[in-house]
Amino acid sequence: MSAHSALVMPATEDQADRYRWLLLFRVVAMMTHLTALQQRLTDTLISLVSSVDRIARPIMLMTFLS
Repeated sequence: MSAHSALVMPATEDQADRYRWLLLFRVVAMMTHLTALQQRLTDTLISLVSSVDRIARPIMLMTFLS
């Protein structure tokens, strides 16, 4: 199937319904994937901030105490 043929609506109403359901399924799958990716990125950023905080806190305390 070429890229052009993927953009052409099917000839019959039954084919059009199946085409719409397929598009809906793909959109939902992509949204689910993006939501999971967003959660992984959020967890990674929280972990990174925690690590930086643990590293920087003693340095900041030494700086302020001297």
